[in-house]
Amino acid sequence: MRCALMWVLVLAVFAAAARAAEPAPAAPAYDLHEWGVFTVPRNEAWAQRDMKQEWAGFPEFFNRAWPSAKLPYRGPVRKPVIYLHAKEKVNVALTVRFAEGRPLVWWPPAQDNLNEPDRLHFSFALVAPDHPGQAVAPKEVPQGHWMETLRAAKSSMVYTNNGWSRMGTDFVSEHFLYYDGLMKAPPTPKLRRDGEALTIKHEPGFYYEDLMVIERNGKGVRCCPWTRWAGGEPGELSVQVALAPATDEDLARLRKELVERLSKAGLNADEAGALVAVWHDALFKADGLTIFYRVPQTTYDAWLPLEAKPAPAKTVRVGLVVHEHMEPELDARVAALVKDLAAEAFEVRDKAQRELTALGGAAFPALEKAAAGEDPEAAKASRTILEALDAKPALDAKVKQEGARTR
Repeated sequence: MRCALMWVLVLAVFAAAARAAEPAPAAPAYDLHEWGVFTVPRNEAWAQRDMKQEWAGFPEFFNRAWPSAKLPYRGPVRKPVIYLHAKEKVNVALTVRFAEGRPLVWWPPAQDNLNEPDRLHFSFALVAPDHPGQAVAPKEVPQGHWMETLRAAKSSMVYTNNGWSRMGTDFVSEHFLYYDGLMKAPPTPKLRRDGEALTIKHEPGFYYEDLMVIERNGKGVRCCPWTRWAGGEPGELSVQVALAPATDEDLARLRKELVERLSKAGLNADEAGALVAVWHDALFKADGLTIFYRVPQTTYDAWLPLEAKPAPAKTVRVGLVVHEHMEPELDARVAALVKDLAAEAFEVRDKAQRELTALGGAAFPALEKAAAGEDPEAAKASRTILEALDAKPALDAKVKQEGARTR
């Protein structure tokens, strides 16, 4: 009996050792592909402040920390978008932190709280869940909405809990993760015209890829070849680009080349195509002088640190920075429009107000100065434009209110 018991114990020990020697089952693998477009006017101090109407115009079902008002959809929006690719079901916990800022809108649902106002915590399942009741269709959006374009890119479905309803747990699904908010803006370069060329100067420490300049005015469209700009040396960096007339065929070729360059940076072709489709007008049809370039993934990671458990097998983060209305002559144009806000003719005042509203953040410095000026008509009209666009006053009030609740 003792011998038999001894052999049982020996076999148990060997079995336990064998189990310990076996490798742990690998977590299901998935890839994470993200792209973000960050817009900056001619002065980064006013970047993202002209977002009030846009953030308020998101779909009714979007989660938001601010604003509480909901307005009609008005067109394409600025955004980071995360696509996920898994071959089997995997549960993921993903946190995005705004290194210098805070999230304001996101979808699907995520957790945010007063103790961590600078980050979002997403918790979701990829691929179809086991429970058939969770396999719900994505929320409907109006025909032609930018979300339709993003949903066309092939990716794994994201399933997550949207809280409780009378029927039990409410689950939602989506083709991607979306989030946006306030963050420190990339610095704005300085431009100087040298005949048909432009000299672009920037502070050191930046590394650009795929730099493009497009100028559209009453005389036509001009652009330059793709430019690569490596920075990091002491002193001010500068690059000179020559602008040449561009036809519709030239712009079509540039759009195709941009998709190819974004794909080379790691995005799938349909993901890169979705970015270019959503941002087409802002990149290639905007009035004035537009500069856009791709930043390295290390820069993207510093702006919006991301942590996922389990970690993706592959992480791709592609960021474009778009500088709008960079034409050196804009200051004089804005000054003239602000002066027209006090014109006697209604048509002149109305035209000036519409053009200044369309300029958004690029006109904010002059509008703020006029709003505090001595001309009552120009001051009143400037305040009207700022109240319609400027996110900062209401957001400052919200931050102050949150601070009072946490004390």
